[in-house]
Amino acid sequence: MTDIHISGVHNYKISDRLRGTVEEKLGSLSRFNIELTKIVVTIGEAENKCYRVDVDMHLSHEKDVVAHVVAPTVYAAIDGATDKCAAQLRKIHDKQSRRSDRQALKMP
Repeated sequence: MTDIHISGVHNYKISDRLRGTVEEKLGSLSRFNIELTKIVVTIGEAENKCYRVDVDMHLSHEKDVVAHVVAPTVYAAIDGATDKCAAQLRKIHDKQSRRSDRQALKMP
C-alpha cells in the first residue's frame, strides 16, 4: 500500500468523503507496477471559484511525477490530476518495459 498524504491549503477542510475519493483514485495507480513510495496531495481553492489539486508522486528509482489541475469542482480537479498522473506513469512503465526487453535481447 502506498503512503498517501492529503492536506488542504488556506484553511480548506478535507472531508472523509473527499479523502476516500482521493485514496481510491490515486491508490489505483499502483496497477502500473512502479514502486510508488509516497503520494502527497494538496487541495485548495483557486481563483474564480475553482479548485486546485496538486499531486506529487515519489518513485523509488525514477523522477517524481507531478500534476497540477484547476477545475470548477474539486472532484473534477481530482479526476484531472489522476488522469495526468496515470499518463505519466504509463509513459514511465512503457519506457521501463522497452528497456528490459532490449536487455533480454542482448543476453546470449
